[in-house]
Amino acid sequence: MIIVGIVLLIVPQVHADLIVGEIGSLGVEPSAIAAIDSDSNGVPDTAVIGTSSRAMAFGTSSWTVSVANVFGVAPADFDKDGYMNGVVIAGGDIVAVGPTGTELWRAEKLLGKSAVAADLDGDGYKDEVVVGCWDRVAAFDSDGESLWNYTDIAEKNVMNIVLTENSIIAGAGKMLYFFRFSGTLRAGKAQSDTIVAISPIDLEGTGTMNGVVVITMDSDGNRAYINAYTMYGESKGWSISHYHETEVEVGASPVDKYSTGKKENVVINLYSGAYWVSSQGVMTKIGSVYAPGAIAPIDFDGDGILDDVLTGTKGTTKVGKLYAYSAYGQELAYYNQTGGVKIAAVDMNFDGKANDAIVATSFDKRVYSVISDVSDSTTSTTPVTTAPPATTAPPATTAAPADTGGISVDLGPDQSVTEGTEVTLTASATPGTSGGIIVNYIWTEGNTILGNESTLKKVFEMGTHDVKVVVTDNTGAKAEDTVEITVTAAGTGNVSAADSDSDGWTDELELRMGTDPDNPDTDEDGIIDSKDPNPLVANAQGALSGFGGYLGPLLKVVKWAVIIGGGIIAIIFIREKILDVLWERKQDWGE
Repeated sequence: MIIVGIVLLIVPQVHADLIVGEIGSLGVEPSAIAAIDSDSNGVPDTAVIGTSSRAMAFGTSSWTVSVANVFGVAPADFDKDGYMNGVVIAGGDIVAVGPTGTELWRAEKLLGKSAVAADLDGDGYKDEVVVGCWDRVAAFDSDGESLWNYTDIAEKNVMNIVLTENSIIAGAGKMLYFFRFSGTLRAGKAQSDTIVAISPIDLEGTGTMNGVVVITMDSDGNRAYINAYTMYGESKGWSISHYHETEVEVGASPVDKYSTGKKENVVINLYSGAYWVSSQGVMTKIGSVYAPGAIAPIDFDGDGILDDVLTGTKGTTKVGKLYAYSAYGQELAYYNQTGGVKIAAVDMNFDGKANDAIVATSFDKRVYSVISDVSDSTTSTTPVTTAPPATTAPPATTAAPADTGGISVDLGPDQSVTEGTEVTLTASATPGTSGGIIVNYIWTEGNTILGNESTLKKVFEMGTHDVKVVVTDNTGAKAEDTVEITVTAAGTGNVSAADSDSDGWTDELELRMGTDPDNPDTDEDGIIDSKDPNPLVANAQGALSGFGGYLGPLLKVVKWAVIIGGGIIAIIFIREKILDVLWERKQDWGE
């Protein structure tokens, strides 16, 4: 077994030191953040942060506007100069603010939850705004005049709203709405779980934002589901299921990961880490950060493209940490004194590059500037990226092309194993150029993604399995190889795989779970053990399940006590009848 750890490469890499300094105090937890270009030079330089009572600007422009319960802020071009130097604030009121903090207009008591600026009239300027509110989706022109309202919202609180090439997509509860710019509903898509985040993405590789990635959370609050739709509401056919906990607020933003002018990836923060998700449904972990509270694209290498990542842990008993990563998952720097739950990339040192950031924290409720001191180095350590497997792979038509640019990969000879044996496959890959980097691995069997690491470990079911790996280097070149895995029966001695009651759980697992390996429904509530949320407690007694799981066994004891007791009573009754008969006969004989 080959274990891939840290690979030392002699290749020019970007490094960044993070210089962090406090620049203000919020007094309360931050609720929203957006970067604006207040000096209209084409690079964001100011962060607008929302709270429960106001919106505050930090950076080149500094101002405060009173707005209750701010949930969303978004940059806008209200003055039509071609720069996103204004901001729309979605709170108790909807407020439009100019570059210097001048209030332009206010729509009162709409209970705004989310906002996005758009070019609804086709004049080339994003001076109109669309706002998700408590009970509607509302659009306004640059002067604050109402353009349209959509009020047929099945579940209240439109907490997410984004813009694509020709659609507005809004999320409320478990419902996804696709609007034309005119305000008419293009499509509605019901989701199985509650929508927690939406991000636009270039699904088709055309250089435009033509779809969305939607993240939902199950009712138990411990699993996130990621799906993609075109801007017309058509599903892309792939889905990712991943562990998550609700204490970390999910965020998602589009990135141009490969600097091609196409934002074909989305960066997402979940409880288990920060990830890239591609337009083809491939999920790759970014570095080793755990439980990030926020994530934002940033331009650490100063190439004018937001392809790098800054993420911060929320921090509970301490402030937390900040982590900086390149577009290929290389850890550039970290800072262990300031975390962040709201992050925006801005130009803080006036070098014309959005390689700095403003971070708002929840622990101390303060605001910090993060200035990156970028330098080049010829030696770097590049961590291997890892990611959990997704549930569904892209359609076969999107499969990666064969070897190009000299890149190669080898999986070794085919393997034959017995049932229950863990198979280890290692992709021995060579980049296409001297000094290149292998940046991505995709393991598949048919249309199912098995993993995204350099090494795959898996126990396969009986039969023949064709496993393929596709590797990608930092130039975008790809190569693939396939290996055949044959799994044969382990024989009758394979006790660990025995399932005596055919309920889907092996006897060994049933013994560990405390269930009966000879009874498919241990608690006899009509649900087989492998499908029963609590196989030791009868489902009909769910209201009393708070007795620590002892009720099921107790009921069994009571049941058998009743049966045995009834039997004893029956025996006594029969015995008395027999004695009565004998007594009568004795009397007859005596006479």
